[in-house]
Amino acid sequence: MTINELNAHLRAKLKALHPRIIDEFPVEAYLGSVSKYPAVAAYNHVSPEIYQLERTLNERIGVSGAALYFQLILCELIQKNAPLMAGGTLPESIKSRFLANVDRITSDIEKETHPADFYRHDEDKFLKDIGVAALRVLPAGAQKINPSRLPLRIVKGIDQLKLGAFVALHLGKQGPIFDMHTDAHDPDLLAAFSEKGWRNFYKTVAQVLEQNPQVIGLFGIGWFFDPAVTEVSPRLAYLRDIALESGARSFCVGPTEGARESALATSATRRKLYDEGRYVPQDHLVVWSRKSLIAWSKRAA
Repeated sequence: MTINELNAHLRAKLKALHPRIIDEFPVEAYLGSVSKYPAVAAYNHVSPEIYQLERTLNERIGVSGAALYFQLILCELIQKNAPLMAGGTLPESIKSRFLANVDRITSDIEKETHPADFYRHDEDKFLKDIGVAALRVLPAGAQKINPSRLPLRIVKGIDQLKLGAFVALHLGKQGPIFDMHTDAHDPDLLAAFSEKGWRNFYKTVAQVLEQNPQVIGLFGIGWFFDPAVTEVSPRLAYLRDIALESGARSFCVGPTEGARESALATSATRRKLYDEGRYVPQDHLVVWSRKSLIAWSKRAA
């Protein structure tokens, strides 16, 4: 189906389920709420109004009916924003990946790939899809990025003096700064998760930074930036190596539940070392100033 056909199909299904549900809860109200979100915020920011809308829809038309409604929201966002992406000044690599993402999103809706409870606002993968469709999250290859704030005191384990000195000397001011995320739900992103793909990702971010002088840099938090990964998973050593080569500064966050779950999920070797007490996954914060990443990108061109 085309996006217009899919939109009409979803509207018909909702009308058959409850003839007045779209009149009572106009799609435009949801889009208006999203348009009022802070320009600089976490990708998973959701307004209280939308949480309340989800609860109300679940009560009125059930989880499956609410899923249809939020599928329609995705289609409406894509219809609205695809022309803006195509006509904008972002790098072609981001434009092409945006198209790949929206093709996947609409195909998943048409084929009913996901269960109804995928389309809820506490589901991380759904929020990343909403973020892309709303142009709040940019697919940049091996990672997705969005304008956010450096977590600073939110990340408890970091040496605040060292981080504060880095911010003062190299960033010069606070935010906005691009935050990067892995999206295991996106096959295009996973296909770029390689040494070459990460180099291309950093070059793409450098291009976007050049176009957005108000953005002060890039940051990410992950277990794979831990120097211990070089020993326990040598094939992933490039993740930290390229980050440091491209100008990042690394700050240890320490052991976290998220680091443990992510590091052990896909590796029997890491699980064995963890069980033997020989490896404790730790998150590390890596931060680039715009100047350092842009300068590296030009050298690496």
